[in-house]
Amino acid sequence: MTDQSEPLARDELVIVLIGASAVGKSTIARHLCDAGLVEATPTWATRTPRPGEQSTNYDHRFVTDEEFDRQDAGGGFIDQHAFYGARYGVTPLNKPEDNREALVVLKPVFMPAFIDYYPEARIYQIEASTEKLSARMHARGQSIEDITERMRLHAREAADARRYAHVVFSNNGAIEQAMEAVEAQIHADRAAHDSKLLSKA
Repeated sequence: MTDQSEPLARDELVIVLIGASAVGKSTIARHLCDAGLVEATPTWATRTPRPGEQSTNYDHRFVTDEEFDRQDAGGGFIDQHAFYGARYGVTPLNKPEDNREALVVLKPVFMPAFIDYYPEARIYQIEASTEKLSARMHARGQSIEDITERMRLHAREAADARRYAHVVFSNNGAIEQAMEAVEAQIHADRAAHDSKLLSKA
């Protein structure tokens, strides 16, 4: 087993899931982690967890403003941004166990700094219709104010994500279909990355 404190080399493959709120990024990330394909690093978030939401190994690590400030003061973020009334930061990644890829779930706003830090990142955009997104946010108990703000920003977020995405996946149908498509793409990208490394040897 790989030492989990070993930092991920900057030329290693990283899978990035991006997209607007409620497109299914977290659900797909959880599935990929459970399937043993990836090891995810959560972003730091100062927002209050939603009802039933907890810090996870694939989405957010909920922290206080003081904890966030300490991490920032120590140079612990690749990038950070404030939106929806909270701050979010992405940290450097650790090298995953053998036969797994590093994964992170991000907003498009993080991509310029993240790509500069990890140039071998493969970026997967998850998309869904506005009707699906609104229904999902209502179902998970978000406030009307929060839903209104996120929907207001949806079109811009989706367009920004497409600027960076290598592959776009639709999550308008059964979530299992999107999961299978993302899994297949990870296998393909892993093979391509390994082949490129071999060709340099």
